[in-house]
Amino acid sequence: MSEGDDWVGVPVKEFFDTLRKNVKSFDVIWSDPDLVSKYPQKWIAAFDGKVQLVEEDLESLLQSLKEHDVPRGQAVIEFVEENPRTLILNVNRRLQDLSREAIYAGMDTHTSSRS
Repeated sequence: MSEGDDWVGVPVKEFFDTLRKNVKSFDVIWSDPDLVSKYPQKWIAAFDGKVQLVEEDLESLLQSLKEHDVPRGQAVIEFVEENPRTLILNVNRRLQDLSREAIYAGMDTHTSSRS
């Protein structure tokens, strides 16, 4: 594995492919202003661009994914908090230590190869 692969935990190509596949599911979760009123204190899984599964706890949600033959990597999983806390984190930006050009070049390569 390259240093970039090591940083994201999987091969960079696989990481970007997964992000591309899940972009509509991320959007449905992050842009729905009624999410909290629809699913308060619930675990949700979005895939294929919409919320597909809703459960009381993470274990049940993961079991539902398995029962519906949806690999975890193909679903965006989120806990919908009624009163989310604001967290301020000081994160050491490991990306600055890596060659951003290599990561972005990999992303461009994978994007252009799909055209």
